[in-house]
Amino acid sequence: MALEIRAPRAQQIGLFGALEANYISGGFRELEVMGVFRVTVGVFNFHRPDDRREIEMTVDTGATYPVIPRTLAQELGIDPSGSLTLTLADGCQVQRDVGWVGLDCDGRSGPCRAVFGKADDVPLLGAVALQVLGLEVDPVTETLRPATLYIL
Repeated sequence: MALEIRAPRAQQIGLFGALEANYISGGFRELEVMGVFRVTVGVFNFHRPDDRREIEMTVDTGATYPVIPRTLAQELGIDPSGSLTLTLADGCQVQRDVGWVGLDCDGRSGPCRAVFGKADDVPLLGAVALQVLGLEVDPVTETLRPATLYIL
């Protein structure tokens, strides 16, 4: 007997595909998505580094930039420095503002260009942020660990 998993009628949710968004929000409790986990990340404005907010972000090495809520950027006084056209998991393209933020995670911090997400965009910690922070994904334990850094 073959097991059939059906997703509800797909609708695009933020910068994540419908299946992943439903999983993360608890819509598919029986389905495990390999490599999807969350970490706590500090976000701050370089002009006011003591004013920082901690948010839960989903680690996504397939995402280029981190995604933070636009409302968080506004609270911290971080202005957009431009906008980018970004491609979603389903191939659709969206326009989002971007700006420079400070990120810290696991005792490491650094500057990173971040996407200012809309209300329904999932906060993501993407590949560029992981490189800036010198972290990599441990796929077995689904945690972040210090990366081997190279100067070639």
